[in-house]
Amino acid sequence: MKEKKGIVMVNFYNDYVTCSTEATLSDVADHFDHIKNVAGASIVGFGGDYDGVPRVPTGLEDVSKYPDLVAELLRRGWTDDEIKDALGRNLIRVFADVEAVRDTMSNTPPDDVPIPLEQVQNSCRTDYGYPTQKDAAGVTSHSVPLLALTLTLTSLFAKFV
Repeated sequence: MKEKKGIVMVNFYNDYVTCSTEATLSDVADHFDHIKNVAGASIVGFGGDYDGVPRVPTGLEDVSKYPDLVAELLRRGWTDDEIKDALGRNLIRVFADVEAVRDTMSNTPPDDVPIPLEQVQNSCRTDYGYPTQKDAAGVTSHSVPLLALTLTLTSLFAKFV
């Protein structure tokens, strides 16, 4: 991630934070610290996912609790600039880079081949969003939520590009 100047958006879904149904704000802060220690604060972002998960950590029940997470990160030694980066500047930087690449590849067809599930699957990962079955013609079909997300993102990109 660091070499490519990417971003890791920290998801607050308990099952991802602790690989169990229970998690706390402190557990999420541990993830932020780990990413910062491995690759630097320039690649981390807030990725809550409040509209897509059934449970979130105690202390991070909704976005009104972000100040509590910010306070915890400051208590752990994060600087004001690192916090500002995690809250949005890192994402804005990545999207500016994405737009620059898009502009250089405007005549190139998209490559929509997903990473094979076998290469990314582990005990703390779901297979959500991966093809689920083949139709009568032998063509793999994707889940309705994945298709809806793809169409929504395409629409948003078209609106802002």
